[in-house]
Amino acid sequence: MKEIRILSATGILGSGFREETLQRAMTLKPDFIGADCGSTDPGPHHLGSGEPQFSDAACK
Repeated sequence: MKEIRILSATGILGSGFREETLQRAMTLKPDFIGADCGSTDPGPHHLGSGEPQFSDAACK
């Protein structure tokens, strides 16, 4: 079975990551880079208030 290297850049879209961390991870030559883009809603407070945790700019 062929090895597949996956880099999960972030657990939630918009939270960001340090550039040095990404550069180090890229030296491991991942086959795939992904991020959890399923939701930017961290819970009921933000959902009920209508205010997202992260800005539109952070999610783009």
